[in-house]
Amino acid sequence: MPTVERVVFSGTVSEETPRNQVLYRGLTDSGCHVDVVDAPKLLVEWGSEIKQQWLLTFFVQLLLENVVVFAICLRNVGTIRRADVIFVPSYGNYCSFAVATVGRIVGVPVVLDGHGSIYYTQIHGRKYYTPESTRGQVYWFLDRWSIKVVDSYLVFSEAMRDQFADTYDVPADAFGVVYTGALRPAQRREMDGLSCDTAAEHGPDFEDNPDVEASPTDVLYWGTFVSFHGVDTMVEALAACDARSSTPSSAVF
Repeated sequence: MPTVERVVFSGTVSEETPRNQVLYRGLTDSGCHVDVVDAPKLLVEWGSEIKQQWLLTFFVQLLLENVVVFAICLRNVGTIRRADVIFVPSYGNYCSFAVATVGRIVGVPVVLDGHGSIYYTQIHGRKYYTPESTRGQVYWFLDRWSIKVVDSYLVFSEAMRDQFADTYDVPADAFGVVYTGALRPAQRREMDGLSCDTAAEHGPDFEDNPDVEASPTDVLYWGTFVSFHGVDTMVEALAACDARSSTPSSAVF
C-alpha cells in the first residue's frame, strides 16, 4: 500500500473538539503534512438536543450542513486534489456524504472517524429510542450510508468493528481499528504506512510480570454501558488483578 504523506483534515481543530486535537496531533506526529479544511461545527447535534428535534428539522439541518461542507470542499479543491487521504474527524458522520462526493470527483479516498455513531449513541447508549422506532431506523440507515460512502470507517476496537459489521450488515474490512490511548506493542497498527497510534501522550509499553505484588487498584468508570466500551473487559481485568494480589481492588461504574 502507498505511504500516506499528505492528509486533508476536514473538520475543526480547537479546544471545543479535544478528540479532533488528539487525532490531528497523531497525524502530524507520525510525519504527515496535514492541511486543515475548517468545516463548521455540526449543525446536527448528538446530545440531548437531537432528542428534542423534529425529524423534519433534523433533515433540514442535515441538508444545510452538507451543502455548506460541500461548498467549503470545492473552495479548497486544489488542496484536496494534492492529498493522499481526506480525513473526516469525530462527529463528522453525516457531513461525510458531502466530503465523500468531493473525494470521488477528485479521486482521493476518504477516511471517517466514526467514534460512536449517532445510531449507537442515541439508541444503545442513551437509549432515547428503540431500534424499531422511526428514529431508530432513520439513524440506522444514515449510519450505514455513512459507512458505505467512505473508503474506510475508523472504530476504536475489534469488538466495535465486529458489532458494527453485524449491526449495519457490512463487511468487517470496511472498518479500520485505531486505538486512542496507551497501546501494548502488539496492538500497534499500520494503515497505508501511517501509524494509527493517536494517543496524545504515548503510554508505557506494558509487560506482564506475574511476580509483581500489585498494589490496590481503584478504578472510576464514567460513561455509558455500551458493550464496545469494554466494561466487561475492565471487570475481568480487575478480577485477574485481585487473583494475583492479596489486596483487593475497587471499582465504581
